[in-house]
Amino acid sequence: MVLKVVTFKADEDLVEKIDEYASILGISRSELIRMALERLILEMTKIEDRKINKEINSEVVIVI
Repeated sequence: MVLKVVTFKADEDLVEKIDEYASILGISRSELIRMALERLILEMTKIEDRKINKEINSEVVIVI
């Protein structure tokens, strides 16, 4: 897997929290941010999947 550099701006309080939790977990700042984004994307995907499934199920017509 090739990792690309992504940069963003964050306020000092957020950076301090990122560093604090990275230190607690014994991982780098980059790894913590990567893990957080992966988790967010996974959760958003689950929400999207539920929405799609709900739309599909609402369109199902049962003919007897």
